[in-house]
Amino acid sequence: MFARIALLSAPYSTLTYALPDIFPEEFWQEGLRVAIPLGRGALRAGILMERLEHSDLPDGVTCKEVAWPLETVLLLSEEIRALARDLAIRQGLEPGCVFGHVLPQGLRQVDLRIRWLAADRDFSCTVKQVTKLEPGLRQALAVALCRGEARLVAPGRDAAGEELCVLRVDPPWPVRPQAARQREILDYLHERGQVSRRQLTRDLGAGSAPALRSLLQAGFVALRHAEADEPADELLPPAPRAFELNADQQRALEALRAALETERPASVLLFGVTGSGKTAVYLELIRHCMEQGRSVLLLAPEVALACKLRRDAACVLPHVPLFFYHGYQPPARREEIFRRLATRQEPCLVVGTRSALFLPVPQLGCVILDEEHDSSFKQDESLPYQAKELAWSRIARQRGLLV
Repeated sequence: MFARIALLSAPYSTLTYALPDIFPEEFWQEGLRVAIPLGRGALRAGILMERLEHSDLPDGVTCKEVAWPLETVLLLSEEIRALARDLAIRQGLEPGCVFGHVLPQGLRQVDLRIRWLAADRDFSCTVKQVTKLEPGLRQALAVALCRGEARLVAPGRDAAGEELCVLRVDPPWPVRPQAARQREILDYLHERGQVSRRQLTRDLGAGSAPALRSLLQAGFVALRHAEADEPADELLPPAPRAFELNADQQRALEALRAALETERPASVLLFGVTGSGKTAVYLELIRHCMEQGRSVLLLAPEVALACKLRRDAACVLPHVPLFFYHGYQPPARREEIFRRLATRQEPCLVVGTRSALFLPVPQLGCVILDEEHDSSFKQDESLPYQAKELAWSRIARQRGLLV
């Protein structure tokens, strides 16, 4: 098997690579991020754009292999890939150039570490080192990755601190009486509940590591990856008093609801002077869209306006799952939001600036551009695009509503 891989860094080419057979064929999905060799041993990040049965290279040309996958759970949905392809065609660019500018920084790098905790070893290496492993170990590592026994850890992340040890058996413990270390670990987890692997080895000593590996192999203890907690928001203002829409607002809301419920894409302009209550209409439309089981993107031209919209939404819709995204957030935070949305199934509200258009929002039903006349919705530097055109391109595929 071969694949067309889009480079996420200059020269942003789309090149042909062979897919290593140590992974099953179904593992190589379109949209998967991978590490590929380029030049004299350097590894680059790329995206698998298309699988091929045969190489399109001329006879006598050797095709390099993909070095290693950079994820096991697909983060780039077909919707996001189609949006990037459309923009690439409009701008005369390669898809890798689009992804290379819109993906969070951490998703464009290969500096990942592979962690494999097995019964007979506690193995760790970087993606760059995996190509130098002997074939048998590399094969075993690939199998462990597919089974979920190994995982990829981003640089700067505390792998041992994020792996929770979970007890899977009840006393009396099914271990040999002489296995004092194993019994100590089981007693510890029975008393404390799930704790991180780092905390366990810190409390029981480094000598507990071999006993823990034996318990993991036997299935008496399991490792679970701790989900990152959502950072606390800044102090929100008091919730506004309950109010009812006036007649004009109600008519506007009814028209928006009708457009949302059609089975074809729709675009509606909501016009009103400052202070006429457009935000109130937005929020009621968001409530209605969420009740229909569809997500909403609420975008502002500037970060300050986006912060205000986020506060308004959090106050009026306190029970709606809300994500906030903009270009001034730390790279690690933007990557975390991207990953959370990519694996999310339930509808949510995403508030942000124009860059939020490239987020993998699940079941998107409505995009709202507040102050859409503002020139900040048009990006001229780096990767040029008009947010209104992209929003329509995206919502048209979902047969949703652009406001």
